[in-house]
Amino acid sequence: MASAETRPISARLNAGQVLLGFGVRALKTSDVGLIARSAGFDVLVIDREHGAFDAETVERLCAAAAMAGIDALVRLADPRDVGSALEAGADGVVVTGIERAIQARDVVARTLFPPHGRRSASLTRGRVRGESPSALADAQAWNARAFICLVIESEEGMANLDQIAAVPGVSALALGPLDYSLQLGVPHSPPHRLVEEAARRVSQACAAHDLGRAAFSPAPGEDLRGTLVFSGNDLTYLMSGAEAVARHLRPGFVEAPAVRDS
Repeated sequence: MASAETRPISARLNAGQVLLGFGVRALKTSDVGLIARSAGFDVLVIDREHGAFDAETVERLCAAAAMAGIDALVRLADPRDVGSALEAGADGVVVTGIERAIQARDVVARTLFPPHGRRSASLTRGRVRGESPSALADAQAWNARAFICLVIESEEGMANLDQIAAVPGVSALALGPLDYSLQLGVPHSPPHRLVEEAARRVSQACAAHDLGRAAFSPAPGEDLRGTLVFSGNDLTYLMSGAEAVARHLRPGFVEAPAVRDS
């Protein structure tokens, strides 16, 4: 079981910890936070890009993560949804499809309070959570702990990699290997050498700009220190568990090919 951790995600990555992300694409039960923590995961990653979650469900899942003592991130394809994800209680966002530095700056601005961003403040939420009644203190505390992970999935994004990594406020970068391989027209599994090279370049950019690193499909034996690993989602976990039961109960069961999502 993962232990409750009060340090921000970025601080743990900077300390060299490996953090495991539990993707949520289908489950809407408030038990999902405890399931993730009991299984050894550190972060609940609520997928609004591929999952059919409304704002109320996102708020329930964020509360479930908080009650379990783990962090909650919301995965988004549209930066305009950042504000609603944060108001639902997320500890940060994972925004995909980033191709230019101006997009990265927009995500940061929507995430952080002034003077570093333009997120609107609310004293009500701070009071409900037992935080400081000072809007300034709350804003400063949030800006220090908010986690912003940007996912690059295209050749344009790779061409602008260093400019994106240099945007102040960005916490981590990741390569989306599935979408990137589709754009290149190369197989996703096993990973093509061009995708592997792009992943190395993203890791190097993170190191050069003192950012955390996130990864969807780390290579076997890869050094994962200081990495947030997006290690699958509830559907893939359910399939793996169901296949294991079927193998045990039905001799000659043929396992379906593994599906690795990004």
